[in-house]
Amino acid sequence: MSQRMAVIVDGYSGATVLPRAFRRFGLECVHVQSMREILSAYLSAHQAGQWRENLIFTGDVDDLAARLRDVCTPAFVAVGAHESVWLADVLSEALGFPANGEIGRRLHLDKHLAAEALAAAGVPAPLTFEATTVSQGLENAARIGSWPVVIKPINSAGSDGVSFCHGPSDVASACRALLGARNLSGQINEKLAVQQFVSGPAYATHTVSIDGHHVLVAVFEFLKRLGPAGGILYDCFRLVSPNRHELWRELHDYSRRCLDALHFKTGPALGEIMLTEQGSMLIELNPRLAGAGTGSRVEIEAALGHNHASAYAQRLCDPQGFVRRFEAPMTMSRHVWFVAVAAFAEGTVNSLAGLTRIESLTSFSDYVWKPALGDVLQPSINQETLPSLVVLSHPDEAVVRADYETIRALEAADVFGLKEKRR
Repeated sequence: MSQRMAVIVDGYSGATVLPRAFRRFGLECVHVQSMREILSAYLSAHQAGQWRENLIFTGDVDDLAARLRDVCTPAFVAVGAHESVWLADVLSEALGFPANGEIGRRLHLDKHLAAEALAAAGVPAPLTFEATTVSQGLENAARIGSWPVVIKPINSAGSDGVSFCHGPSDVASACRALLGARNLSGQINEKLAVQQFVSGPAYATHTVSIDGHHVLVAVFEFLKRLGPAGGILYDCFRLVSPNRHELWRELHDYSRRCLDALHFKTGPALGEIMLTEQGSMLIELNPRLAGAGTGSRVEIEAALGHNHASAYAQRLCDPQGFVRRFEAPMTMSRHVWFVAVAAFAEGTVNSLAGLTRIESLTSFSDYVWKPALGDVLQPSINQETLPSLVVLSHPDEAVVRADYETIRALEAADVFGLKEKRR
């Protein structure tokens, strides 16, 4: 009999740690590459040594299932990066494992259909319409009836293409720029979401589901700010203590309603929820692990005893242990903040003295990413143009907060020692 192995589709971003997590449960890994050409952002994570085999999907799911059975006895199929969502679920179904099904897949991959499903289930959510043309974008923005409105790709992730439009001319410009363009998932934007703007404290919810039972395993509050070039940037992500019982209960209950309405039964999910004056509102939900920034960091595991990736790995490898573990109350032993550091000008990184100063801070733990000497930076306008993400971790929140303020002062004084590019 062939060896029993874990199968992971697109093991990048927050899923890079899954092969190591599976080995803790005695399982080696077979990797499935959903696209013939790996996206450039994932090339550094495509480490062949992490898995026994790498199979490339050629468009035939049944053929892929047969090839997997030829090399191993699949134990389960794990979803990896954003691009793997459809294939991981349909492959699970083909191999006889739990899946979210055709309806669930359609809802998870289309923000407009998801909004309709939430409305049909009576779950409060921002008004969301679709746009395949500029004129349809303008028409549906007018239907919302208030400004600003948000225009974004229907099936991308993060802040990719997110545009805040304050009038018809902004809507037209955003639609022209996005329609037909390739998004960060490598797909052409054929359809956009036109969404009502809502405001309030924003939270990222990390859930793991098993047989339709949804477990909230971590919560992050995330703050945004106006960037140096006028765009909206992430400021910081702050791990929220489970001791904030009322907040956790509200987010858990609302997340469950959303996941049920979207026919979500199994796997990890990353939600973005705002607590508005009208109550909780789902901005979007992605059926995958949180990205490498907050989904798989050791600092979160040190604080909570798990992170999104390790909780998902246990759900796959030890379902009964997973259920028992999350029946018990959670505690948090450390405060963990992820602080985004922006570039305020265009130029070449000419000194690492500022980063060395950050590394000397009491609560400094690591960088998720940082620039190297000689890197060329542009003024930060979105998540993708933030040069550095710093991890702070300490038992005393006051220490973390003070170090955050120091980072902001260093940032304002040109933490990257930029040397202006010659024209």
